[in-house]
Amino acid sequence: MSAAVASALSLKAGIPVTYKAGDQPNNALSLNVLEPGEVAATAGTSGVIYGVSDQLTYDNESRINTFAHVNYTEERKRLGVLLCINGTGILNRWVKILPAINIAIGR
Repeated sequence: MSAAVASALSLKAGIPVTYKAGDQPNNALSLNVLEPGEVAATAGTSGVIYGVSDQLTYDNESRINTFAHVNYTEERKRLGVLLCINGTGILNRWVKILPAINIAIGR
């Protein structure tokens, strides 16, 4: 921790600051999605589109979230922009079983 930050927080300078991130930023990191314009998409219980930007953006209706990405620095601002669509797990199941349903009813 820098002396300026430590002083502002009434802490000792030099305290180690460790890494911590959520599942989608870590997923993007594992896919090497680190630079503005790069995107990772995942589908599971929810569907997520996660992109990296160098511009702070926001949505007044809170449909997307923006926060510091895993490689954010003051010199190179990298911001994660996340859109989450809940319920895609059920959709994935429906797509998986649809052919079986058609076979079972003779279509």
